[in-house]
Amino acid sequence: MVPTPITSVDDVIYKAYLRARFPSFRLTAGKTRLSWGDGILFNAADILYGSSSVSVDLTQAELRSKTDWMVSVNYPLGFFSFAEVVFLPSMTGEAQDMGVGGRFYTNAGETKVEGGYLTKKETTRVHKLYTSLQGNIGPDWYLASSITIDQSNPSASDIQKSWLISGGLFHMQYLSGERNLSLRLEMLSRPFGTWKFESQSEASCALLLYPEVVYSPTSTLSFSLRAILSPLDLSTMLSAGASWSVFEGFALIANIAAPFGESGDLFNWDGASAAALTLGASWIY
Repeated sequence: MVPTPITSVDDVIYKAYLRARFPSFRLTAGKTRLSWGDGILFNAADILYGSSSVSVDLTQAELRSKTDWMVSVNYPLGFFSFAEVVFLPSMTGEAQDMGVGGRFYTNAGETKVEGGYLTKKETTRVHKLYTSLQGNIGPDWYLASSITIDQSNPSASDIQKSWLISGGLFHMQYLSGERNLSLRLEMLSRPFGTWKFESQSEASCALLLYPEVVYSPTSTLSFSLRAILSPLDLSTMLSAGASWSVFEGFALIANIAAPFGESGDLFNWDGASAAALTLGASWIY
């Protein structure tokens, strides 16, 4: 007899949080998502949740949506400058398994500068550090780097393998009438990954690219083209979609995604990747 799975609170609640503003700081408590660094798909600065996996659904509007329980305190330090501390509850109930981290955010001229640290219990306790920059050179640009150190076995080889570098460019071009065109290009690099023109695995793939084009001929209609590219084995996951806002808060959506690559490549028809067609509606109230 197969036991009935027990539904946990995490299975039921996707997002539920409280935000409060005090005279000298802001408090967030509950299950939510904090944004550290920049990047909608690849973001090395996202040490809280991780934004390096290619196991995402390109047919969805939000590519990274993982949430977690936390308490964060944000303390303003001046104009566009603040410090933030985050506490992660223990999933085992043991105090020593709690997570804690923090980041500092400021501006240096026209460039946003951000840096942070997090320690938490994964398989073992790990320590993560990151730095992130963001600015504008016509298009917006962003760059981040992070490493992970295993507390029980802090080997140089493992630290090198954990090193991530991400970056991106984003530009919105407004055309005549209501038309606009947005262009985005992101990249993720593992400097000590596999830099060979051969079939790649996700854990060691040295270079990944994410181009995105969104064209809106009117304020209610948009067409998108997205792809995750693995240049070293010439494979890709490609997605095309359309969204029509019928009236405020209600939209019809259609998306199709499919992998292209040979057997053994990061993206291929024989692997876990599969073609997907999404037809649906979105209602926000």
